Amino acid sequence: QNYLSLQTETTNAGFQKLHAKLRDISPDVDVTSIVELLNSNHSLSHWQPVEYLPPDSDCPEILQSEHIIADKLVKHELQTKFVQLKKQFSELSSFVQQNRDVVETLENLEKRCVVLLLATS
Repeated sequence: QNYLSLQTETTNAGFQKLHAKLRDISPDVDVTSIVELLNSNHSLSHWQPVEYLPPDSDCPEILQSEHIIADKLVKHELQTKFVQLKKQFSELSSFVQQNRDVVETLENLEKRCVVLLLATS
């Protein structure tokens, strides 16, 4: 019975804390804080709302399909991502080639060392 009363008190305290936190949260406070942040931080002033651009086709089958709708916004985002991935691929390819060159150089040095050791012994 002591355990049950202790558990009930703990639960009640938890609910009271949660209720106090919920009272502190209100949409007005959230909106006000966002507006204040935007007004105080000028680096965020370049944000613009994203406008939905409908697909180029009026075909309902396209609208209901489970494919990516390639509207102007999506095309731009995909092109940007493709350019980023292409750049990363180029950088990684260069890195891999550099590592291959280093390994080849080390193998050549190892062979020379072995030849020198055999020649001196």
